[in-house]
Amino acid sequence: MRFRTDGETTMGKNHKKVRNETDKALTVIARDAVVKGKIEEAGEIVVHGTFEGEISSSESLTVAPTGVVNATVTSDQIYINGHVRGTLHSETVHLDSQARLMGDVHTPSLEITQGAIFQGSCFMPDHLVKSEGNVIPLTRSA
Repeated sequence: MRFRTDGETTMGKNHKKVRNETDKALTVIARDAVVKGKIEEAGEIVVHGTFEGEISSSESLTVAPTGVVNATVTSDQIYINGHVRGTLHSETVHLDSQARLMGDVHTPSLEITQGAIFQGSCFMPDHLVKSEGNVIPLTRSA
């Protein structure tokens, strides 16, 4: 097999061209793994274990029910069904029924499923609040 600079590969004597397709990147932190540091990823990140530090993904972050994240997160989409503590910046944030989020969320779209726990603040861009025209008061129950 020979690799060429134009992104194609030739196979043996037949010189059959095979296009090297770049699959979407997927980073998985396994259930028993503990990772500390900084992750910068162009694809999807799935956390089943524990992560502490900083996460940046242009695609998505998924925190599974067994996942624990203590981090500053920037991602296009964030789906949480585990435990997260930190500051989140995203286009969409979804807290599923087992989610436990402690921290601040910066997003134009926050969805919270019944059973999820969110303790912190949510900051939404002013232009979206003004364009809706409706104000929905949030109340806290004891």
